[in-house]
Amino acid sequence: MKTPRICEQEGDVAHILCQTIQQPDGELAAVLQLWRHDQVGPFHEEDEEIVSSYLVWGGIALHYAHLYFNMNQQRTLNDFLLDVVK
Repeated sequence: MKTPRICEQEGDVAHILCQTIQQPDGELAAVLQLWRHDQVGPFHEEDEEIVSSYLVWGGIALHYAHLYFNMNQQRTLNDFLLDVVK
């Protein structure tokens, strides 16, 4: 599997912001990495707050997607078992 290239040239990125995506129970789900070129300028505290608020909702959405997946698997198994018993 090839690793995607973030930058076209060495030294192309001047500022990096990394934020974690956590499940509601505190489990780490992923890490989001944002970068800016030198011409745009550094990240500000407001940028960090915006990213953080979106990632809280992202973690909750991942949690509910996982719950839905598990419930769907259980429903499929229950339907199969009911068909076998009939």
